[in-house]
Parts: sequence; structure tokens; C-alpha cells
Amino acid sequence: MPAKKYIQKFRTLDNSIPEIKRYLGRGMDVLDVGCGRGEITCGVAEYVDPGKTTGLDPDPDCIADAIEAATSEEDGMNVDFLVGDSHELPFEDNSFEIVYSYTVLHFLIDPILALKEQKRVVKPGGWVIAIGVRDPLSIVRFSHCPNWEKAWIALSNYYEEVRNRYRSSKAKPSRFMEEERKKIDSFMMTYTSWNTGRKCAGWFKQIGLRNLEICVTSDNVIFHDSFRFKPGSWDLLPRVNPEDKDYDESAIQKPLDDLYAKMVESGELEQKVLDDAVKEVVAWYKNPEAFSFFPIFFAAGQK
Repeated sequence: MPAKKYIQKFRTLDNSIPEIKRYLGRGMDVLDVGCGRGEITCGVAEYVDPGKTTGLDPDPDCIADAIEAATSEEDGMNVDFLVGDSHELPFEDNSFEIVYSYTVLHFLIDPILALKEQKRVVKPGGWVIAIGVRDPLSIVRFSHCPNWEKAWIALSNYYEEVRNRYRSSKAKPSRFMEEERKKIDSFMMTYTSWNTGRKCAGWFKQIGLRNLEICVTSDNVIFHDSFRFKPGSWDLLPRVNPEDKDYDESAIQKPLDDLYAKMVESGELEQKVLDDAVKEVVAWYKNPEAFSFFPIFFAAGQK
């Protein structure tokens, strides 16, 4: 099956990360950490040609699709894709002018280690850039849904416990995450930091990057008649209706349901809070004034 069938056409350099263009230039060597299927990576490769662009991702299937799509381009492009761990980059020191990630930093079990690796492989004077960093605990909602927020805070606390177990284990990030995935069968739900956006500036400073540039925007605006106004898209709650076929069980919903059940069983979350949160969500979607958004961070630092 052609790889291009998997490529998301809306994920392009211009649509997704146009703000990175002012850092890019012809002839630059660029690394995309967490490149997925390479839609954006290929746009960057075209923009910096004849420089070399490299995409790295832990998912072999994504990398296979990216390679097939890139090699099928008629004009070809100076781009490579390889499987790798963000926490242990397989490159020599001072290899790239730009190292960037898009919607990645909040999924990493050890973001400081990953950023140190990015700083290591970027050349002196080059930039480490994190784009699309999520911060769901900063969400603004109208009307207020207090039990919904309690459930989200409980999820955030769960993820922090995952990170604490990682720190105590002294295991390599890749090995630790492999074991975690055996407990909950979903990459996305294994670890997510829900306040990464507010922390990333401090992390950039902590590892010694300079000339920090921080920008906060939001493209996750949800209101009636907006394309994101769909139950389940950003609710991260148990299914309101178990028979609803719109939920993607394999990707998010089934593991999330299982996780909530474990949290209730362990006493980390009250069942009543969870039930009331679902009721709030149902009412929120019926409210003609329903509105929400959460901040998305852009951070850049120079070596």
C-alpha cells in the first residue's frame, strides 16, 4: 500500500510550524526529533536544500511510511529517516544547525535529558526549538466544569507518579517506557506531562541554552460549530455512551477507560467525581455558550 495514503496532508511546514522558518536557511543541516511520518520533515528538507534534513522517530511503522513517501517524490530531496530514541540521539556532537521537535516534548518521560541530547548534537550558535508544546492543565473553559478539572488533575498526578517511578528505577528511558506500555496498551496514554508548557522555559535555561525565545498561542479553540466541537476529542474522560462508534478504542479510549478504572480502584480518584465529570461534559456540549482553549508553547534556545 503506498505510504502516501498514510500522510496527513494538513501537516505541512506552512500549516503546522511556519514560525520555524525564520531560523532556517539554505544549506543548513536540520534534525526533526519525533518526526512521525515525515510530512513536515520533507517540507523542511525542501526549504533548506541543499542542506541535509534528518527525521527521527521511535515508531518503525512511521519511519517506514516516511521513507517510502520521501523516495516517491519525483524530484527527490536531501532527507533521511531513522528509528531512534529522543533521549539517546545517534549522532555526533555538533552535527546540526537546527534541532527541533513538534508536539513531542510533553510526551517524553525525561524531557531534560532529551533537551540535553538536542543541545549536544546542535552546533555552537545553533538552535534547539520545541514547537506545539501542550499545557492542558492551563485550559480555560466556559462554563466551568469543576469535576472535569478534578479528573484531569488526577490524570496529571498519575503521570507524575510514572515519572517518579522512572527516576527511582534508574533505568534507561526506552527500557522503562517499554515496561510501562505493557501495563497500558497505548503510547499516548503511557506518559504525558500536563504542564510541560509552563516548565519548558526553565528546562531550556537549566541546560544552558541562551537567547531564549518563548511564545504562547492557542489553536485548540473549541466552540459550537467549530471543527473540534466533538465529544471525546479533548475530553479525556470515560465514554459517555459505550455504544458510540465515534470513539477510537485502539488509540486512546479503551486504554483511558482502563486507566480510570485502575485509578478508582486504587483510590486515586472517586467514582462519583468521574461520574459527575461525565455529566458536566454532556451538559457543556449542550450549552450554546460552551467555549474552551488551552495554551500551546513555542520555545527556542541557542547553544
